[in-house]
Amino acid sequence: MKYTIKQMATLLGTTTHKLRYYQKMGIIKPVIEESTGYRFYSVLDTRRFNLACCYCNLGFSIQDSLQLLSYEPVNAVIEELDNQKERIKKEITFKKLCLCKIDDLKFHLDNLQNTFNNVVETEMAEMIRIEFSAEEIINKDLEILSLRDELLKYSPLIEWTSRIKNSSVINKNNPMQYYYGINMKTEYAEKLGIDISKYTIIPKGTYLYTTFLKKDRSPFDYDTLAILQNYLHENNLNVTADGYSSCFHSTINKDDYNNYHYIIVKK
Repeated sequence: MKYTIKQMATLLGTTTHKLRYYQKMGIIKPVIEESTGYRFYSVLDTRRFNLACCYCNLGFSIQDSLQLLSYEPVNAVIEELDNQKERIKKEITFKKLCLCKIDDLKFHLDNLQNTFNNVVETEMAEMIRIEFSAEEIINKDLEILSLRDELLKYSPLIEWTSRIKNSSVINKNNPMQYYYGINMKTEYAEKLGIDISKYTIIPKGTYLYTTFLKKDRSPFDYDTLAILQNYLHENNLNVTADGYSSCFHSTINKDDYNNYHYIIVKK
């Protein structure tokens, strides 16, 4: 059986454009009929095209697919398939964690009404952290930036978070000191195979939690900490841990940003 490119596209439920691309990449190769000069494809081409599509849909590139269709010993194909299987397993793990991350984001939004300018207690999971900016001044240490980039690979499982020094959290008369960085749940990091020993650990436990709205473009100031500080004073609480703050929602009102942040500090 021989097919024109249009007939083959109709048979396989694809496009002539895709067939020409696979031909250009060397997956299939039409035969030129000497008497007419017409190009025709055969059953062999349909099978190679279908196999190449299978490999591509498994996540291989078109170049990888061509290589798989060129290996003579089947052991080489089996090895590549096993490697791809491991990559897909890791991708599945990542996607499952993304589902958990959606719940993390919803937590802040679901509780916004109860926590806005109000302090509540909540349980927080252990986190790993790397920070690379002291009060908006970027740390250029290559090792630190490398650890930052390692976590950035796994966005959206990360959280851009400011660490507020305890002295600033408990007393507005102290200089405001905060450090920008990235947090990730330790559980996520371990499932992704990240070496958590290279990062700072933020312990799990009971945290005081509040949310606030920031409209201006100024850095952290004591107005953003007022609700938490008043709560500590009114309840005679002396926390010894640093605080952490992150933006979890943003809107626009007449071209101005309305950013919603949370602040937590371990009780």
